[in-house]
Amino acid sequence: MNKTKVTDVTAPEVERDVAFGGPIYAAILDAAQESAERYRVPWSEDELRHLGENACARNVLRKARERMREKMEDAGRDFSPTEVFNEALEMFGGKVAADRGPWLQTYSGRRFYPLDPREDEVWLPDIAHALANICRFNGHSTRFYSVAEHSLLVAKNVPMHLRAWALLHDAAEAYVCDVARPLKQAPQMGFYREMEDRILATIYRRFELLAPGAPLWIPEQVKVADRNALATERRDLMVRCEMEWDLGSSVPFECRIPAGSRFKDLVEVEFMEMAGFLGLAG
Repeated sequence: MNKTKVTDVTAPEVERDVAFGGPIYAAILDAAQESAERYRVPWSEDELRHLGENACARNVLRKARERMREKMEDAGRDFSPTEVFNEALEMFGGKVAADRGPWLQTYSGRRFYPLDPREDEVWLPDIAHALANICRFNGHSTRFYSVAEHSLLVAKNVPMHLRAWALLHDAAEAYVCDVARPLKQAPQMGFYREMEDRILATIYRRFELLAPGAPLWIPEQVKVADRNALATERRDLMVRCEMEWDLGSSVPFECRIPAGSRFKDLVEVEFMEMAGFLGLAG
């Protein structure tokens, strides 16, 4: 039986095949094994998978090795397997990323990896648009009330120097949605809380509210305003319930939340305008 040639297939076909460990992946393994035996270049499993996902075919490996031979002659030394692998990727013209877990498409068409958030993948218009379209309280409020509206309410009730932290305090929900507080605080939701905190810290660092590499930190006044906003929303946007909410010492703001729904587009614009006023760009 003839084996599939890697050079005969396209990248999407390789990606589908590799996901299920099919014949194309087997051919990639054969090609890499042949290369390893001939040139003593041991490819790791991750390298093999990335080669497959990016349709790096047998001839690419061969040509990469030939180019490396020329460089070795010039440099007067041998090259490591990693250097050979990088040469193959450079020849293919693509950049292979490590496995970062699942990704989601944002409003702007970008890819965002919730399990591996990075500052250069955070874009403020994505956050504003998503938060303006996500309803608080799992949609059980008396009108559509977005996370963006909540963020603006909190930001308007803290001192000016804390408004950037307040405006973005729920920004991670643009990428992992809004989970109702009683559920989020459950012990079984530890993984979600850690993921959300990691994303929020990345967002804060992106807008220079945290130093590079610093852990998540939210000013206490922002936390208090967030809790008071919840009490305000409970008063103005929820029907009465036979059981009282555990709001601790939270006190509703004097201002009232309008009963009528606001246009999402206008909320998004207001969010962006406040962000611009606070010097949050991009």
